[in-house]
This record gives sequence, C-alpha cells and structure tokens, in this order.
Amino acid sequence: MATKKRASTRDQLLKRAVKAGRKALRSAERRVPPDLRKQIEKSVEDGQKTVHAAIKRVQSQLDRTARQADLDKVLKRLEAISKQVQQVARAAATAATAGSGCRQRHGT
Repeated sequence: MATKKRASTRDQLLKRAVKAGRKALRSAERRVPPDLRKQIEKSVEDGQKTVHAAIKRVQSQLDRTARQADLDKVLKRLEAISKQVQQVARAAATAATAGSGCRQRHGT
C-alpha cells in the first residue's frame, strides 16, 4: 500500500493562516453591532451595483465606438472605390472621345 504524503510546511502554514484569518473575521463580526453590519453590507451592495452599471455603460460605449470605427473604415473604402470608378469613367470617356475624333479624321 502506498504511504500517505505528508503535507508540506507551506501547506501547513497556509492552512494555519486561513484558520487565523477566519477566526479574526468572526471576532471582528462579533464586535460590530448588527445594525451597523447591515448598513455596511447594504452600502457595499449598492457600491457593487453602481460599479457594475458603470462597467456596462463603458462596455456599451466601447461597442458603439467600435461600430463607428468600422463604419468609418467602410465609408473610406467606399470613397476610394467611388474615386476609382470615376477615374475609369473619365478614362473611358477620354478614350471614346479620342476614338471618335480619330474616325472623323480618317473618314471611317
């Protein structure tokens, strides 16, 4: 049968520290009057709600900003494509004008 592993000194220290911390917390809770404890718990809950609401607001603003940035990129790309189409149209018009002028000179 395998022998049982001995707990390391670090594990023992950690357990003792946790036990001491819990004992100190219980002791502090006993010294704080119940009505004050409830008031503190309520204010902590309210604070957490406020923080969560603020986080949600920031996230939605970031989402909107990201969407706006995406729209800006798309608009820039559309503008570039529009300019390219205009250049192609001008080039085609120039070629057509040059071609018709050449036909008139040659009598075609």
